[in-house]
Amino acid sequence: MENESCSDSGPLIHLNEIHSLQLFKIFSKIHITTIIKEEIKKYEIKLPSRFVVDNINKDQILLISERYGIDLGESSTIWLCKSLNISIFLTDDLEARETAESLDLSPIGTIGIILRSFREDIIKKEDAIILLKEIYQSSSLFVTSSLIQYAIREINNYKKK
Repeated sequence: MENESCSDSGPLIHLNEIHSLQLFKIFSKIHITTIIKEEIKKYEIKLPSRFVVDNINKDQILLISERYGIDLGESSTIWLCKSLNISIFLTDDLEARETAESLDLSPIGTIGIILRSFREDIIKKEDAIILLKEIYQSSSLFVTSSLIQYAIREINNYKKK
């Protein structure tokens, strides 16, 4: 399952808002649940071909949701990570990130996807900075200007190996 991930709706929605779904190519395959597919339906997102929709165990998802106080979409994605033995969990939700970390998963948000896309030469430095500014100005993602400035500093300070 090397370089595969599971995503909840947040990164899909936010990258779609800035017309940057192509950044998901940093992953060989991205798994989403039927719940996530239903959540993004109203945004009319055309999923790139590397996305796979997986069925879920509703009983297990309800248990995760109740135990950790997160919604069903995030619970379904965490369950999918665990059931497929995939450690990368794509989410922008703070509670879901904390839950994922407590379950030994590695959460990555929309900003992390942009940074990784830059580090892996998918996008140029200037484009990464523009996308970060667009996320702040044009998307529905709640993010502080100080986080965007931090991410821009990370890009400016990054040294290729």
